[in-house]
Amino acid sequence: MAREARKVTADWQHPRDAQGKFIPMFEPQMGELMKGVRNHLQMCETTTEGTPMSPVFAQAEELAQWLADHEVSVFGDCLATKEQWLRIIKDPATSIPLYQKPASRRIQ
Repeated sequence: MAREARKVTADWQHPRDAQGKFIPMFEPQMGELMKGVRNHLQMCETTTEGTPMSPVFAQAEELAQWLADHEVSVFGDCLATKEQWLRIIKDPATSIPLYQKPASRRIQ
């Protein structure tokens, strides 16, 4: 699906390059940099090695709500509801019907 909820520490700050852009990282690379308990969640895209798509949240429900409220793409211009995001977070293999943004609201 190209989206993955990764377990991170509460204070996780994804590394950035000199221009301030996130550095793509596979999950094992992220784990090597983290110190402490990984009991929070952050949604990352996995089309490349992985860059954050959301802030860090303590609960899956909070992450799902933020993703839905901010119209974060599940794939292409397909969106998901909070309930659909929650299913994706809890079971990444979940197949769900998605909906597309109306053409008037798409970023050109």
